[in-house]
Amino acid sequence: NLTKHDFEGASSVLDLDLNANGIEQLPHDVFSLLTKVTDINLSANHLRSLPEGLFEHNKKLTRVRLLNNRVPLSTLPARLFANLPELLSLLIRCDLETLPGDLLEHSTGITNISLSDNYLSTLPAKLLEHQTNLLSLDLSNNKLTYLPDTFFEHTTKLVDLNLAENTLTEISSEIFSKLENLETLNMNNNLIKTIATSAFGANSALLHLSLEHNLIDLQQPLLGSILQHELNSPFGHLTRLQTLNLRNNSIMFIYRDWNFNLLNLQELDLSYNNLSSLIYEDLQFLTRSNLYLNITHNQISRINFYPQLPLGDEITKSVFRIDLNDNPLVCDCSLLWFVQLVRGAHVPEYAKQFKFYTDRLTCSQPQNLQDLPVRMVPPKELICPIGSAEESGQLTCPRGCRCWVRTFDKAFVIKCHEGNLTKVPELPTLYDNLHIMELHMDNNTLLSLPSAHAPGYANVTSLHLAGNNLTHIDVDQLPPNLKQLDVRRNHLQTLNTTVLAFLNRTMPKRSLMLSGNPWMCNCEARPLLLFTQSNYERIGDREEMLCMDAEMPTQMAELSTNDICPEEKGVFIAMAVVIALAGFLAGITAALYYKYQTEIKIWLYAHNMCLWLVTEEELDKDKKFDAFISYSHKDQCFIEQYLVPELEHGPQKFQLCVHERDWLPGCFISENIVRSVADSRRTIIILSKNFIESEWARMEFRAAHRSALNEGRARVIVVIYS
Repeated sequence: NLTKHDFEGASSVLDLDLNANGIEQLPHDVFSLLTKVTDINLSANHLRSLPEGLFEHNKKLTRVRLLNNRVPLSTLPARLFANLPELLSLLIRCDLETLPGDLLEHSTGITNISLSDNYLSTLPAKLLEHQTNLLSLDLSNNKLTYLPDTFFEHTTKLVDLNLAENTLTEISSEIFSKLENLETLNMNNNLIKTIATSAFGANSALLHLSLEHNLIDLQQPLLGSILQHELNSPFGHLTRLQTLNLRNNSIMFIYRDWNFNLLNLQELDLSYNNLSSLIYEDLQFLTRSNLYLNITHNQISRINFYPQLPLGDEITKSVFRIDLNDNPLVCDCSLLWFVQLVRGAHVPEYAKQFKFYTDRLTCSQPQNLQDLPVRMVPPKELICPIGSAEESGQLTCPRGCRCWVRTFDKAFVIKCHEGNLTKVPELPTLYDNLHIMELHMDNNTLLSLPSAHAPGYANVTSLHLAGNNLTHIDVDQLPPNLKQLDVRRNHLQTLNTTVLAFLNRTMPKRSLMLSGNPWMCNCEARPLLLFTQSNYERIGDREEMLCMDAEMPTQMAELSTNDICPEEKGVFIAMAVVIALAGFLAGITAALYYKYQTEIKIWLYAHNMCLWLVTEEELDKDKKFDAFISYSHKDQCFIEQYLVPELEHGPQKFQLCVHERDWLPGCFISENIVRSVADSRRTIIILSKNFIESEWARMEFRAAHRSALNEGRARVIVVIYS
């Protein structure tokens, strides 16, 4: 048992550490001889109570520690720390449940009090009445449910206040009204639901406010949700605030006064709240700092941005870092400009100040995009469904179909596939802000198409008709603005010249799908064959188009017009007779020449007739050109600047056929190729890598080679150009 006699002769001791000595009780005068002591540590003992007047003789005392007492010490005696003029710091953690109101009476020099990790449920209103120099107060991890409005009335110099881990339920308009110098306030992990609008009206010096893990929703009773976020919040007065932590509450909006009043805000944590949407206006913060906004783990399903905005004075040069991860986004047409922004495909000037964190931001709906990262969403997949109910002024969907608006290309998409429909339904009129109408009628039983100018149908720009029973298509059944046509797997045998002319005029690359039809390859199909050869880039499945009237299905791409449309049989018979007679005469001539060849050669040489025997001028006298130049357009510079000038203006001048100059305009390309080969004595092939890669060049080679084979003469000259 410790008594004052144990300290006789130790009056000059400054620091007394009695930590962990198993002390159970202390006499009231045990420290009476230690008149110069400044620091006493009574931590980790077994004290069940302390006597009154324990420190009344220790006027030099500046710090007292009573931490981690081994048994509960539920209260302290009255005036235990009273009248200690030099006391600066108190650290008490010993399962306290109550405190006397005069515990600190007249100890005006205290700057730091820590009463954390006790069991205090309430505190006397006048506990801090004399602590006018208090700078830091820690009351965290107690059971406080209420603090009197006058509790901080005299602590006007308080800078740091920690009320975290309690059960406080509200912040009144008066509780902090005297704390004009408060810089840090921590009220995490309470049960706060209500905050008075003027609760922080006097705390303009506040820099850091943390209200994490409460029940705060900031809702004003009797006001609708539309007006809620337009009103001022309790934080609008905190113009010097740097960090605002509202994590894990029930907040539904980003309030306007946060944007315009919190000019020094550096970090705003709204994660784990109930934000359901985000628009550009929510992010118009005027803070002069590089703000970090955490809105992860909310209920944000919609984010609306604009394709472009005029730049105004409200645009700052600060960089706003915004963490949007772990929100249940609905990836529909309204998300288009945000997706384009995240993908970097479209970054308007006003959005260059934003840096979004979206590595864990995925789509929750629709099902086909579920769990797909937003930065990987194809913009053409962002669609909004349109209802079928008849509503005045609304774009409606035909009965039995499903419809969407796709904002990426301003399209109205109508899908009526697999509905066993026998005709195209009545279609709605396209709105002025939509430019495209896609009609999907795949896998129905259509036998014919409506008039091209039928209401609604006239607006169709993309027509998908695969898997129907169409046997005939007329040009007056094709919408005037058609840019894409799919008629695979129907019963079409041919397309007339007016339809082909329409398609040749309107269809862009890879916009036609024609395979899976029983195409007839006869003389009537000659225009279709020429169309497929001239428009190989337009027809996406040209290699799969088959002629079904042959013994074996044949690829249409491998045929020529001569293959499908031979001359009259009589002509062939006459030609056969002529060829037979010519062969007979040639045989007799060859026999005579073989027997008398020496004499014949001497006679011909003597009469200067040897050249006549080997010349081809007689055969080629009707040819218009000496040679047809076949080349890839990518080698045009070599042809125009070197080859043609050398041949046409050299020592021996040749008449050349060059397609850029000599082809007839308006004719099919394939007809021009055949005509050029036929009208020329030779075909000069400029063989290069570009020539091999050109489909038209390969067609010219095949035509020349076929002509040489037909005439039995070497008509092809190959020039290797590298």
